[in-house]
Amino acid sequence: RNTVILKSDWAIDAAYCLVNQQKVQQGRFDKKDLDGIWDESRFKYKHAFLLELMKKFELIFQFQNGNTYIVPEGLPIDASFSADDEATLPSLRFEYHYDFMPQGILSRFICRIHHYIKEDRFWRHGVILEYEGNTQAEIVSNEVAKKITIRLWGDEAATLLAIIRSEINYIHKL
Repeated sequence: RNTVILKSDWAIDAAYCLVNQQKVQQGRFDKKDLDGIWDESRFKYKHAFLLELMKKFELIFQFQNGNTYIVPEGLPIDASFSADDEATLPSLRFEYHYDFMPQGILSRFICRIHHYIKEDRFWRHGVILEYEGNTQAEIVSNEVAKKITIRLWGDEAATLLAIIRSEINYIHKL
């Protein structure tokens, strides 16, 4: 309410500080790290505003409503876990194919759908979602092949696919 951005470079620089900052380890940072991340005088006293701005533009999300924030663009490239045994069961599969894949589409998707993330299962190019306890989805982006692959398993796979498609279609419209 009390901040008007006259020069968009200020906000863009703040976003680059998050993505390129050494203090953002493996795409994660804590509120207490903000003094070191946005240490320039032009960002002083604006940390809360900048956090909300970054969330609004789907560049970050607050992990499990704690003090940890996630920057999907800074996450490790590979998953640090193996798929569940359920992932080998028959599943529903859906793919998006692109002539030109929009930059950052999966990062924005992860920010939008973070409340469905199973435990700590997300990486730069993918995420595992959980819905209604026994339904899961693995969403993986392949920028070289220009596609997003969605695999689902569980009783509510069709419902979860509808949720996922709704979020991705929303991003496509922007």
